[in-house]
Amino acid sequence: MRGEQRHPASAGVRPLTGVRVLEAGPWISACYAGKLLADLGADVVRVESPDGDDLARRFGPFPGDTPDRETGAVHLYYNANKRSVTLRWESGTGKRLFRALASWVDVLLDGCDPGYFDGQGLGHAALGQEPPRLVTVSVTSLGSSEPYGAYKGSDLISWHGSGEDYRRDECPGILHVRRLPKELNETSNDHRRHCNARHSAARRHADQP
Repeated sequence: MRGEQRHPASAGVRPLTGVRVLEAGPWISACYAGKLLADLGADVVRVESPDGDDLARRFGPFPGDTPDRETGAVHLYYNANKRSVTLRWESGTGKRLFRALASWVDVLLDGCDPGYFDGQGLGHAALGQEPPRLVTVSVTSLGSSEPYGAYKGSDLISWHGSGEDYRRDECPGILHVRRLPKELNETSNDHRRHCNARHSAARRHADQP
């Protein structure tokens, strides 16, 4: 993941070639959106903790069933074609580095809890002028404002709160089990959010003068 992007030479110029993206957030909250942007040619830099404790690095399968933070399939899939840096944005040095990165990119993918970066002095209001064209996309389960922005979300909550569960019950071939907290896939709604985030980031950047 660290270093040069690995796009095939035969792919030619991709739609987002030249667009720079900074991605920050645990698990796959922003990972998949970053991957989609990278696959379209964007130069995506993922920010991680120096502790190497990102959840995506903990999940296999692993080659030879030997856990390794660098070789897990989940990590390699979601972070393909990206570069990465490590910093602690809670520290003064980390904040300076994050601001420097924000001044270099076109898009910031924020996958942290709503208000987290604002609390660190690194929200869009603080970074939006570095540069003036910076596009910030926040990827959350329940939005970032009232009435549900402060609530903890999950794929299961999104699945049922959106009514998708009931829509699936109407589909032929789907097991009908009412009243159970069922979901189609552990990360199905996560992936939909990230597709929307990818589209929003690309569209907003294209609309910039």
